Amino acid sequence: SGSMHHHVPPELLDAGLVLTNWGDLPADGVAEGSLALLLTLLKDVPATIADVAAGGWNSTPRRRGFLTGARVGVYGCGVIGRRFCELIAPFPPEVAVFDPYAPAVPPGTRPVGSLAELFDHADIVVLHAGLTDETRGAITADLLARLPDGGILINTARGGLVDQRALF
Repeated sequence: SGSMHHHVPPELLDAGLVLTNWGDLPADGVAEGSLALLLTLLKDVPATIADVAAGGWNSTPRRRGFLTGARVGVYGCGVIGRRFCELIAPFPPEVAVFDPYAPAVPPGTRPVGSLAELFDHADIVVLHAGLTDETRGAITADLLARLPDGGILINTARGGLVDQRALF
């Protein structure tokens, strides 16, 4: 399951060893973590903490933006991606979802046909896709360049989804 199968000798798998992961157990925590990271960045909490730590206080709250009305792209609409969409729905942002294997997208979101369309739509992209040969390195320099200045990429999925050189 997932990336674990590389750590188990094929003979054990061929002999019928059942190898599984946590299933849906971490979905709520990962989706909540994605939301926490997103809100932290939108409210520019790191800069506020740095101001206070340096002895200053900015009486005007720093903000990079708001989730309400934001254009959010979600890549991956399994259990975690769906839960994330549920968590952000009350704000409400404009949400586009790309997952070629999802039979449907959550209520209040709209499907898009490609990652390029997803990145063209979004100011914020949140990654919840699984890591497969097909998705490894799927987030390329071209896609990242489609985000606007100040755009946000949240990856609480797998690091291998993103071309790290392009990101840096």
